[in-house]
Amino acid sequence: VTGYLDDGSLDSVVDEVREPPPAPTFWPGDLQPAVEGTDRWWLAIAHAELRPPEAAQHFDCVLGTRLAEKPRPALSRLMTRLLADSDAVTRRLGALHPRRRPIAVNPELQPCQRTDAATRDSPSWPAAGAVAGAAYGEMFAALAPDQAEALKVRGYDIGRSRAVCRMNWTTDVDDGIRVGRRLYARATATPSFAAD
Repeated sequence: VTGYLDDGSLDSVVDEVREPPPAPTFWPGDLQPAVEGTDRWWLAIAHAELRPPEAAQHFDCVLGTRLAEKPRPALSRLMTRLLADSDAVTRRLGALHPRRRPIAVNPELQPCQRTDAATRDSPSWPAAGAVAGAAYGEMFAALAPDQAEALKVRGYDIGRSRAVCRMNWTTDVDDGIRVGRRLYARATATPSFAAD
């Protein structure tokens, strides 16, 4: 599946944020690691699913609906292509400034999802889940403007779950959210996004 952004557009997003990321920080404020088995821990586990159509369910409560109850091919197409763009830009940025994940720096940390060696050793910056979550939040906000702020916050929470899950530093999540918003703005300017 191809995203909405061509190589030139992806490069332009990368150029906007290519400076070295800030030093990693761990768990300030409300991002203290959740205790295993708590509600926040289980939410982080659920938020690890970023693929549509399942990922659309993260926005059910805000919208007061059950998006997975029936097929929604147009919504799944939008989310699938945004996820492809999120993955592409995250890989490019991660290659520029590779940073080890919290679970790689401290092997005693237990993530809230199963990981393999490749995932454990993949770059932490920017948090891929935060990029995708922010892009999804912007998209849902545009689709349901009466709930725009709550939908954007839900998208950001998907990213914050990556820190709760001990997969990314909080600074990586913050940068991922910014990248996701920029990526979405670029995607909306493409004819294929408008068509979808």
